[in-house]
Amino acid sequence: MVQEQVAEARALVKKAYAKLRKNGFIARGNFSWCSNCAGYELAGMCEKRGRSKVVYWHRQDEDWFRKSGSLTLRYGWMDGTDEQYVQVGQEVVEALKAEGLEVEWSGSANEVIFVKA
Repeated sequence: MVQEQVAEARALVKKAYAKLRKNGFIARGNFSWCSNCAGYELAGMCEKRGRSKVVYWHRQDEDWFRKSGSLTLRYGWMDGTDEQYVQVGQEVVEALKAEGLEVEWSGSANEVIFVKA
């Protein structure tokens, strides 16, 4: 049962990612091994593509998602301020909710976004 819910939630997250890409995001799923690795790789992508906004989950998040049904999304604005981080977080949450996903986020630039399967 959890695996079916995870697959459905993943598909909806990918739909939200497609919309975010149209709005200038670099959006990746099951990307890189950890936050440090992903941050390094995303910084290069942002520089190369002239973009600043990112949203992603990494492979450790994917493992947890499969076990728990809770997906941790990380987001940011490369070299941005807290206000810019919050703006990006709000855009991500709005896109996810538009797809009907259950989302938890404190609204803080220092906290990740959770999607429940």
